[in-house]
Amino acid sequence: KVNTVLPNFTVYTVDDYKHRLLMFDAAEYAASAGVYVEGQPNNTLEAENVHMTILHGEGAFRGLSLTRPSVGIYTVSVKTQGFPAVLVSLTITEGVPVRLYILTQPSTEVFKGSPLEIQPFIELHDDAGNTVTQPSIASSTVVADIEPQTDPPTASTFSIFSSGDGGFKYTTFEFVAEYGKQYIIRFRLLPIPGWLVADAISNPMVARRCDAGQFFVYGETECTQCPPGGVCNRTDIIVADNNYWRAAKDTLIFHECDLGTLPCLGGFEIGTCKYPFRGPLCKLCESGFTGDSCAQCADGFMSLIHVVVLSSVYIGVISFTTVKALSKDPKEKKAATVIVFKQAVSHFQNLWILADLFGGAARNVFDSGGGAFTMSLPVATIQCLIPSLTPFSMFYFYMCLPGLGLLIGLCISQYNRTLGCMEYLQRSAMSSDLVDVWRKRSVTRGKTLLQIYLVCLAVILYFLYPTLIGQIANFNNCVLIDMGGAEGQRRFLATDYSIDCDSFMYTSVAFVSRIFVAGYGLGIPLSFVVVGKYLRRRHGVTVESETFAFFMAGFREQTRYWESLYMIRKLLLISIVTFIQPGTNLRTYLAMWTTSCFLGLNASAKPWATRVANHLENYAAAALSICLNLTLLFSIKEVADDQAVALVITVVILSIQGIIMFRFIVSLLGGVREMAKAFRDKRNKQKEKEELRKQQLAQQARVVQMMMGNNPHAAALLRRMTQSDMIGFAPGAREKWRPAMRKIKAGMKNPNLYPGVVPAPIRTDPEFRRPPTWLDRSRNNSVAVPRRSVVDSGIELGMPHPIQGTWRPGTIRHATMEGTMMTTLSDLPQVERPDGSLPLSRDGTGTMRAKTPPELPPPLQTDGPWYPPHQQFVTP
Repeated sequence: KVNTVLPNFTVYTVDDYKHRLLMFDAAEYAASAGVYVEGQPNNTLEAENVHMTILHGEGAFRGLSLTRPSVGIYTVSVKTQGFPAVLVSLTITEGVPVRLYILTQPSTEVFKGSPLEIQPFIELHDDAGNTVTQPSIASSTVVADIEPQTDPPTASTFSIFSSGDGGFKYTTFEFVAEYGKQYIIRFRLLPIPGWLVADAISNPMVARRCDAGQFFVYGETECTQCPPGGVCNRTDIIVADNNYWRAAKDTLIFHECDLGTLPCLGGFEIGTCKYPFRGPLCKLCESGFTGDSCAQCADGFMSLIHVVVLSSVYIGVISFTTVKALSKDPKEKKAATVIVFKQAVSHFQNLWILADLFGGAARNVFDSGGGAFTMSLPVATIQCLIPSLTPFSMFYFYMCLPGLGLLIGLCISQYNRTLGCMEYLQRSAMSSDLVDVWRKRSVTRGKTLLQIYLVCLAVILYFLYPTLIGQIANFNNCVLIDMGGAEGQRRFLATDYSIDCDSFMYTSVAFVSRIFVAGYGLGIPLSFVVVGKYLRRRHGVTVESETFAFFMAGFREQTRYWESLYMIRKLLLISIVTFIQPGTNLRTYLAMWTTSCFLGLNASAKPWATRVANHLENYAAAALSICLNLTLLFSIKEVADDQAVALVITVVILSIQGIIMFRFIVSLLGGVREMAKAFRDKRNKQKEKEELRKQQLAQQARVVQMMMGNNPHAAALLRRMTQSDMIGFAPGAREKWRPAMRKIKAGMKNPNLYPGVVPAPIRTDPEFRRPPTWLDRSRNNSVAVPRRSVVDSGIELGMPHPIQGTWRPGTIRHATMEGTMMTTLSDLPQVERPDGSLPLSRDGTGTMRAKTPPELPPPLQTDGPWYPPHQQFVTP
């Protein structure tokens, strides 16, 4: 028992003969008892009731007890002063079992699927804690149960008392422990009559500790490898690695942040951003900061200048290219500069599309350099200027950018309609033939209104196609993020994490964007082919080639729409980069295979008209494929960790693209040299033609002088004609003297055919011999003058008197049988009545003036119309 009471015993005083003195001993003695373990005389056990008094020769020890004495032989020593000690030998045996005792505790760590490394051993103990090795009932059984119960439950394990071992021995005890929980084993003895044995409980046990780089999840039975982007300490605690972000503790998804700016901080259980980054994946910026790098917004004035200058440059490039594309000179369209320019634009647009596949400096170079060829707007700067600008507004703005082509077409068509912004009165005075000539020499080269708009749209869509498709693809690219907790998984727009892809506003705009996918993505490349085929079938090959001259420049006739195939290539590359999950090599492989397929297609079809152009296109595509292959090396951990090797690979990639750029520059310079040489040759030819024309003019003047003799009117006509043509002569100017010479010669040979000095082309038609009446216009500083001879108040105007008249600025409206034509007085001699009584013009102040004409020779009588030298060649 716990307090084992020794048997009562009495101590007597005796004489030398061992006789008890009893009443004969009147002394009183104080005695004390001590209990010693047998064989250990100095090991005195603590006992109770160890003191008593010997009176009348005897003293009894009653209730002498030991606390939890072990089984064995003990010696009780009674001592009193003046007498030797009395020794009493006692034997303590096993008591009745009252508890189970775990002699060997089981392992504290549990391995799944394996028995415990240390199996438990259970003993029976009596109340004093002595091991009961020989119980009165040997067929006792102990049952072991796991608490708390596992899932699935672990069956109870039984062990029968082994007399040889002196207890209950387990050899195959096992169970499956869940991580995050503590377990105990409760050992209980099956009921035995007369015994009341307490249960034994083992020390706490847990699932085995995870290995390095692993963590456990509460309730799981196995360890889990640490997720990418996380740092595990073999417990259930996971922190983010450097430049990784996660939304909550209860999610195992870590998102890698931008490698260029490294906005995410490591060592935190929940994603934490550097200032001034914020939001999911640290993709957003604090107020006053903008862009992917969250740079601080510049001064408002400087931002405005940046936007205006860049937009002006874009509009200037597009306008210049449009004006060049409107020319229908076939030699100019086949110039090497146009071909190389198109190939360079296409190549750098591809680099801009694939910039995200490259890392470090290569990515920044390709993104900034290629962006200039896609007409990308400075969105970050615009957001600083207009903080309230939403991504939805920017999306619609981008989708409306092709309207810039219509605006440019409207400006050019208006310029063409107004004949170079010519004043209305001056424009109205020109005949339809002169208008046609002007338009054929203008920037439109006589193209129709439909052709002008198609050319403008073709040029602007050529530049904006990657940007438009990129915007549409990005707006349909949502990123799924596990926010943990009640929020669960949420979708955010990849380009702006402030937009929830499940919101009503986004779904509405996304539906519209999918319409643009068909309209712009496939519609633009196919529309060129469809419209071109229509123009070819309806209006002929010439109209088709003139309309899409820039689009088809450099290609063979059979492959003239090969540019549409290049647009399809851009569409595929944008789709790969946008919709394939970032951070995987699949994007790079698909982009490389796509580029290689188009390289093989280009090499086999040879779409360009010249061998140099085909080779240049093949070189550019091959360089892009090689660079994509090289960037796959960064996926090797040893290469990515070695900064020196990574730097070498980046330098090689940039060097390859630098060589291609140098090749483009050399080709462009060669084309510029050809253009300069062609311009010099053309100028020299124009000078030669000018000299030849002057010589021919002088020769014709001499011939006319010889034919007309001393006729003063003809001499005046010749002088006026010669001076006007000689003074106003310029390269490309209209030759006005050749038709005059032909008519003068014809009139001299047959005076009856053309009665006037310079008769009208339709003079012989009797229908036009009726003299019209005067139509005076008091407004606009103009007077009406008939194209035929006019008799007004008995004054005949169909004679060559206007040769000696004066020239006044203003406008004269001619009434003809076909309609009305306007011409300037600078091209028409001012006619005055012979008597000077009523002039037909106004002076500079608008006041009618009278002037006495000089003495004139007798006029040549004629009833035919009179045409001034500069107006007679136009057929009404």
